[in-house]
Amino acid sequence: MKPILLALGLISASFIARSSAQTTIASWDFEPDPLAVSLTNAVFPSSGTYAADNGGTGSLTAVHLSASTVWSSPAGNGSANSLSANTWTTGDYFQFQFSTLALNNIGITWSQTRSGTGLTNFSLRYSTDGTSFTTFTNYSVAQVSWSSTSNNIASVFSADLASVTAIDNQADVYLRLVADQTPAVAGTGRIDDITITGIPEPSTYAMLALAGAGFAGYVIRRRRR
Repeated sequence: MKPILLALGLISASFIARSSAQTTIASWDFEPDPLAVSLTNAVFPSSGTYAADNGGTGSLTAVHLSASTVWSSPAGNGSANSLSANTWTTGDYFQFQFSTLALNNIGITWSQTRSGTGLTNFSLRYSTDGTSFTTFTNYSVAQVSWSSTSNNIASVFSADLASVTAIDNQADVYLRLVADQTPAVAGTGRIDDITITGIPEPSTYAMLALAGAGFAGYVIRRRRR
């Protein structure tokens, strides 16, 4: 009997641990270089989307109203590449699309910096239809020097969207980093190391726990006969 009880305890402990473990949904580190050459399109890239470098099936789009925007990939925050653009105007954005099916407690971390004349004021917004967006928070981007050999934590941002239950367990979720002002035309804005995470919903592991408990119960009944 004791081995069976031990097994049940291990199942329960495993369920508790797994149900609170963060899972990477999608991430972008722009390695290798996302641009073979600089683009001069209003939409990055010319195909419209850039698949997640790691994890899931997320995609990145970046839209500027000006067709004169130049996209480039200078040094990242401790890596060889980032994604950078100039010619910003109010409403331009970086967007991340991904699925949160069977996941909740969504979070995002990213690195962001700007040039001396680059955009300072941004907002993080979310949506489940890609059309109607709600502002989660406003934030300011400082001019922080990036190097391919060292990470500068002064330009690392994070947002815990656990309170936004509307984006839990959804086939499509959109997060945008939106420009809230129009800076000098030559000013650049850069992002790197975007990671989106979630926590598996309890039901995902509860089914496994119930299955394990059911098997243990079956063994106990067999031994009592």
